[in-house]
Amino acid sequence: MNMAIDEALLLHAIQTRRQEPLIRFFDWERRAMSIGYFQKMQVALDLASQSGVDFETVRRLTGGGIVLHGNDITFSLVVSENRLAALLGETAREAVESYRPVNTAVLKGVALILENKGDTAVTLEGKQGSLRDTKFCFAEPTKYDVVVKGRKIAGGAQRRLGGHVLYQGSILLHPEPEPLLQGRFSDTSMTIDGLKGERVDKDCAVERIALGFREVFGDTIAYAQCDDAVLATARRLSEEKYAAKEWNYSR
Repeated sequence: MNMAIDEALLLHAIQTRRQEPLIRFFDWERRAMSIGYFQKMQVALDLASQSGVDFETVRRLTGGGIVLHGNDITFSLVVSENRLAALLGETAREAVESYRPVNTAVLKGVALILENKGDTAVTLEGKQGSLRDTKFCFAEPTKYDVVVKGRKIAGGAQRRLGGHVLYQGSILLHPEPEPLLQGRFSDTSMTIDGLKGERVDKDCAVERIALGFREVFGDTIAYAQCDDAVLATARRLSEEKYAAKEWNYSR
């Protein structure tokens, strides 16, 4: 249903020709794992089997690698290409460059969360990642990911359709409790808890991330509202697409 709501918001923005951005922060009923559009579901299922965690798995509309959900801050952004053009100028239609304002907003929000505590040397990754298939989103930083000393804090992927962009992102908040999962990315990723040196309240963290988005995208950015039309589309997509074997195992 989370994936269906994101797509429904994208389709509604296209239909209404909405120019100003919508931001959505959301939770998961239980531990979940999303895979990128171009990935194979079996890779995620193998990880779940090894870890002993009963993950609910789903394929995203966006690309990228496997993301574990439940201990992260998950968000989506729907924005018109015209709005990105106003921020980026001539580079707006370059896919990699369009990640810069989104992750700049995340970076600003993380800085507000840290409040000068812990290691505040949080930056945007300057170099493109390697071409090797890491399979996991947080296994290797790539250009414009939010990092601290080369360790990834946040990442995401996008899908462009009808003059609009859907960006789906994940910010590492708490460490995974399972040793296998925690150790898998210990050299390549960092949680906000780890940066601040204490457990961070999720609601407070989301408020600060939202302030970062408002600073970058302006006061016209709005929290996504799921009205009856959006929910009706999302319920249909959830049942017919995101819960379907044909979608999840299509690669």
